[in-house]
Amino acid sequence: MCNARHREKSRARRCIEQVSKIIKPLESFFTAVDSAMNYLPAFVGVVWGALKFVANIAQSISAYFGSIVKVLEEFARALPFYEDYAIMLYTDSERVLKALAGVYRDVLMTCTLIRRVFKTRGQIQPIVSIICHWMNPYSKGFEDVLDSLSARRAILQDEISHEELIRQHDERAKGEQERREAEAERAKAEAERVKAEEERNKAEQERVKAEEDRVKAEEERVKAEKARLKDEEDRAKAEEDSRALVIEERRHDVLNKLKPAYAECFAKHATCQKRLLKELDPGRWLLNRPEYQTWVGDESKSGMLWVRGKPGAGKTVLASIVIEAIRSSHLASNTAVAFFYCQYDDPRKSDAGNVLPSLLCNLIEQLPKPGPMLPEVASWDAQSPETLSNLMTIIAAEFQTVFLVVDALDECNPEDRRALIATLKKLSESVKILVTSRDWEEIRVSLKNTPVISAERNEVREDLMKFIDSKICVEGAEQSEAPEELYSPPLKVNSQDLRNEIVNTLVEGADGMFLWVHLQILHLGNQSTPSDIRSALKDLPKGLDDTFIRSLTKIESLPTARRDRVRRILRWLICAVVPLTLEMLAEAVAIDEMPDNAWEPERRVINPMTLVDDCANLVVSASLSGFDASEPRVQFIHASVQDFLLATPGPLQGSPLQFYRVTPVQDAHLPIVLSCLKYIRLLPESPHQYGCLTNYASKSWIEHLELSAANAAKIVPQLCELLTPSSRFMYNWIKLERDIDVNRWSRYQ
Repeated sequence: MCNARHREKSRARRCIEQVSKIIKPLESFFTAVDSAMNYLPAFVGVVWGALKFVANIAQSISAYFGSIVKVLEEFARALPFYEDYAIMLYTDSERVLKALAGVYRDVLMTCTLIRRVFKTRGQIQPIVSIICHWMNPYSKGFEDVLDSLSARRAILQDEISHEELIRQHDERAKGEQERREAEAERAKAEAERVKAEEERNKAEQERVKAEEDRVKAEEERVKAEKARLKDEEDRAKAEEDSRALVIEERRHDVLNKLKPAYAECFAKHATCQKRLLKELDPGRWLLNRPEYQTWVGDESKSGMLWVRGKPGAGKTVLASIVIEAIRSSHLASNTAVAFFYCQYDDPRKSDAGNVLPSLLCNLIEQLPKPGPMLPEVASWDAQSPETLSNLMTIIAAEFQTVFLVVDALDECNPEDRRALIATLKKLSESVKILVTSRDWEEIRVSLKNTPVISAERNEVREDLMKFIDSKICVEGAEQSEAPEELYSPPLKVNSQDLRNEIVNTLVEGADGMFLWVHLQILHLGNQSTPSDIRSALKDLPKGLDDTFIRSLTKIESLPTARRDRVRRILRWLICAVVPLTLEMLAEAVAIDEMPDNAWEPERRVINPMTLVDDCANLVVSASLSGFDASEPRVQFIHASVQDFLLATPGPLQGSPLQFYRVTPVQDAHLPIVLSCLKYIRLLPESPHQYGCLTNYASKSWIEHLELSAANAAKIVPQLCELLTPSSRFMYNWIKLERDIDVNRWSRYQ
């Protein structure tokens, strides 16, 4: 860029370049003129010589300047390389540096000569001086310098080439040396590697041996661990088996401790379920009540609910419906359901002290195996409410929720009922309890602040209509399957209108009492014609008491002997310490008709069922839970019948029918004591001829005597006569104690 600017500013150079441009095209012309001069030398020679001289000078000066520029450009190009040679590449090569010094010398000389051409004493010379200088022979030294410079540069190049060869040789030698050294290092490294490999192999062998030893030791350890674990498992299993055995023994001991007070209620529950018409979904009103929903669905595990109603309102059936509803809705959960049906005519089920033990037995049977460790029974009282409550708490903790259902609290003996209710209320803090009963003042006070549901007529109306509808069939009409009924066949009528009339009349008069409806249907079934049925519908008694009076009125119309038998039947059913079979009742009723010296079979009824029929629907014969199903037991159709006969004062007091009252009950036990003693005294000689009442009379007469309380003094003369060693009674009684297998007799079966 600097040269270009210099060329633009140099007038001499521009002049020379212009002359050179003019001269160059004339060169071919000069050749032609030279040829012409051969013909006209004299004329042309002088002029042409001068012109050619000037042209040659101009051309030579242009070439001179071009050479200087070319040399300087070459310097400019080569000097950076020379600088690299001197500073970077060949600083350790004396020969190259020496040749490079010669080149630098010629470069300096060339620059000096060029300076002289263009500048003298610090001033730039004009073009004429430059031309003169060029023509001066001294200028020939410039060409020598250039030649020397070229030679030195060639020498430098040779020295560089030589140096490169030396360096390559040295590099090769060094590479070879390094290769040999590397080879030696590799050999050494290989030797070390081989040695290390040997050591590694040795170490590996040692490691393998150590690993084998470790594996062997591990196998031994694992073997020992397995043995230890097996011992632990065996010990744990033995402990578990031992604990399970202890738990099972404890459970067995607890059950045995509770068994004397246990009363089985599953048969009663099954009976209630059989009498339901499932497709009609009875009791739905109760299950939909908010109080019930809160009790059964509350997330807490506790709570108490009281379902109350009139006699015969179906409370027992409702209890069985609740039990099944809980069972069906809690199939997948860890829930236990225990229940107890109190029953007035079964001493085991009317004893309030048997309720908790029976519930506990029921829950213990539902415990998952192995279950909790129950307390030892040696030191605790199976009848203590506190002990039973603590045991209930232990068992309840094994379940997510425990439901207890106790039906007919009003049928428990009144002496212990209040204590039972207090215990149940305390237990309701840890379990859910539902109780049913009549709406008695005593029970209402004991269950104060307990949520209550009343089985009123409006609540049970729909169920009552379904029940009545299922008990009536129209001749020739298709009848749906009726529930199993133990007491009576369906009532048959001849028209749908009569059926509707019966249904509507009974629903309106029932006041929510299924028992009242049932008794009316039995009464209507005894009518001969549809007209008789309609007449009977117009004269239905109001309430249960009037219904019972109607039955007694019908009994009063019987012949005297049959009427007296009914009275004795009522007395025996109220006072018997265990429910009697039909045959036992037939024997018991016949005792008073026998002479004092012999048993006359002709005086005993042939068909015992006639005794039940004479009782005008107050008494039934049916299978009873806890007793042999093949031997039906005779019982009142409902507990309210017994309450009616024992009521003091009652609806019979002062009426012609008061003859049928059994009150006071202590007085009623005295005739039964005498009947038992007479029965034993009249026994035949052969035990094979003993009647079915023998065991009862032999084992229970003393208990009847105790139940008669102070009234026993009234029969002391008879007792003294019977208990003399020579009496027939003593002979037979001692014989009974010797001959009868006492294991066949149990008051509680």
